[in-house]
Amino acid sequence: ASLRIQLFFSLLLCPSFVTQAPPGAVFISLCFFLQFGQGLGSAMFTTSTYALVGILFNRHFGVFMGFVEFAGGLGCTLGPLIGGSLYHLWNFKLPFLVIGGALLILIVPLLLIIESAGPENKHQHAPNIAWKLLTSPMYLTLILCDVIAMAGLFVFVPILSPYLLQKFVLDPSEIGVVSSVDSMFYMLLGLFAVPLFEKCGIPPRPFIVISLVIAGAGYVLMGPAAFLTTPQLWITVLGLGGAGFGCALTILLTYLEMMSVARELITSDENEIMAIPGLIAGTVACALSCGELVGPLLGGVLREKLDFAETTTTFGGVLVAQGILLFLVSTIHTCCRRTTHR
Repeated sequence: ASLRIQLFFSLLLCPSFVTQAPPGAVFISLCFFLQFGQGLGSAMFTTSTYALVGILFNRHFGVFMGFVEFAGGLGCTLGPLIGGSLYHLWNFKLPFLVIGGALLILIVPLLLIIESAGPENKHQHAPNIAWKLLTSPMYLTLILCDVIAMAGLFVFVPILSPYLLQKFVLDPSEIGVVSSVDSMFYMLLGLFAVPLFEKCGIPPRPFIVISLVIAGAGYVLMGPAAFLTTPQLWITVLGLGGAGFGCALTILLTYLEMMSVARELITSDENEIMAIPGLIAGTVACALSCGELVGPLLGGVLREKLDFAETTTTFGGVLVAQGILLFLVSTIHTCCRRTTHR
C-alpha cells in the first residue's frame, strides 16, 4: 500500500510541471499537495522497509539496518550532486524528469518483488511489549536522540544554499557538492560503523553521547560562531562534515542501544523477543520522520529571527544539551539496574 501511495503522489515527474499551473493560490496549493503526498508516501515506504528488515533479518538486525542506512546515505550523497548538475544543464524541470523516470522504471519490479517475497510476521508480539518500551526513560531518551539527530541533518536544508550563494557566490553544482558532505558520512558510517560495533561488542551508549557533542561542535563551527573566526568556505565545510558525522553516528548507534535496552526489559517471552527488531524498526522510522519534519521547520524559524551563524550555533547547543541529557539518564538507568540486581 505504501508503494502505491508513493507511486501516486511521489512521481517526481509531477513537480516539473508545477510551473504550468496558474500563479497565486492554485500554484501554492498544488505545491503543498504534492509535497504532502511525497512526504506521506516516503514516510510509509521507509517505515515498511525498516519493518521488513526487522522481520527478515531478526538475528542480524543492526548489520542490515546499517546497510539500509548506507543505501539511504548514498542516495542523499548523489542527490545534491546529480540534482545540481541537471539543474545547471536545463533549469528546474530536468532533475525531476530524470529521477521521476528512474522511479517509474523501478517501482513496478519493486512492487512484484515485495508482494511475492514479503513474509508474514508469525511472531505477534503481546500488547504490553510496546508499553514496556515506551515507559522506559532510557528508551524514550534514545527516541529523542533520533529525532534531534535527524533534525540535525535537515535543519540547514532551507538555510544553507542561500547562505552559500550569498556569502561565497557558488553555482548550483558547487552548492550540491558542499551539501552532500554530511550525507557522505551517513553513507560510510552506515556501511562500517554498525557492523563494527555489533561484531566487536562495543557498548554504543558512550559513543552516542560523544557523537552528539561532535555534531554540536560541527554546527558551532559551520556558522562559524561569532567568538571563533570570520566565515570561510573551508570552515563551513569542516563544520558541515562534523555535524554530519555526529548526527549520522548518533542515528546508527541508537539502533544497537535500543536493542540492548529492549533485551534488558524483555527477557522471558520468546515471541516478544522475536518481535523486538520489528517494533524498534517502526519506532525508529517514526522518530526519523519526525526529525525530517522538525529540522527544516526549526531551521527556517530560527533563520527568521537570527543570522546564519547564530542559527547554527543555537542548534549546536541543542545537540550538546541532548548529549548531556542522555549521559544523565544513562547514569541514572545504570544505577537503578545495579540497585535492582542486588
